[in-house]
Amino acid sequence: MASVAAGQEFGVAKGVKIWSVRINDCDEWTYTSTMSAGLEWVRTNHVKPAVANFSWSLPAWLDGVAPGSVHHTAVSLPNAGVLVVVSAGNTGGSACDRSPANAYELMTVAATDANDDRASFPNSGCSVDLFAPGVGVSAAQNWGGFVWPDTRQRPGLSSLNYGMHLAVPQPR
Repeated sequence: MASVAAGQEFGVAKGVKIWSVRINDCDEWTYTSTMSAGLEWVRTNHVKPAVANFSWSLPAWLDGVAPGSVHHTAVSLPNAGVLVVVSAGNTGGSACDRSPANAYELMTVAATDANDDRASFPNSGCSVDLFAPGVGVSAAQNWGGFVWPDTRQRPGLSSLNYGMHLAVPQPR
């Protein structure tokens, strides 16, 4: 995610500062209360101008809109001066049924394919604000080098066989 946003080689916003807010444990597990706490940390500690970018996609019935929910906390960020960009989700259903993608206060992004057509996997619907490349996006690896959107090997680099939204990564 960070390399797509601000990577020296391929980043769309080279030179920006990025703060990572960890909300998952080592097994990639978390609770909605931990997600909300991470968002609250961003709300109280951000430096303007600020953009929060995350790819959480929860069933709206699970999250709700009550104080303390991910939805409630996420929609409080724009009022604090943070632009929030979220994934529409990758279940092929309606983004209107996903939280926080269904929040009109946030910018909800779905994926396009290499032909700039809607990809086969992203959610859609009235909650989607824009589409961004989501299949075969080049990105840095956390163990060094880069992953590429095709099967050609580049010197010292590996191949990428899943997609990412440029705005909101979702491995695919």
